Amino acid sequence: MSISKNSMDKREILKNLYENYIKGTPAKSAVSGRTVFVCHLTNIVVQEIKLDSRVYITTNCLKHIYDKRPAEEFDFLIDYAHKVVKYPDLIYKNKTPNGVIFVL
Repeated sequence: MSISKNSMDKREILKNLYENYIKGTPAKSAVSGRTVFVCHLTNIVVQEIKLDSRVYITTNCLKHIYDKRPAEEFDFLIDYAHKVVKYPDLIYKNKTPNGVIFVL
């Protein structure tokens, strides 16, 4: 399996975010507020959800995943988050009191 330079950069960005702001923090502790770009959604996904194509992830989101998932799952998500988000198998519309959140 060949890895494109672009994919490698995205993985390194998430790994660096994890290494610098999340690794070694106590469970449910506050983390420094940072946001990084993950990827652009495909046109089909954008048409379905009717939102901007740019996807970002925050340190708070990454910390929540880190606290809730086993290490192997977290490592997989860090390595492949950009692909999971860009090419979803399912889009779930989650209605919350604060608005609508799409879970890919």
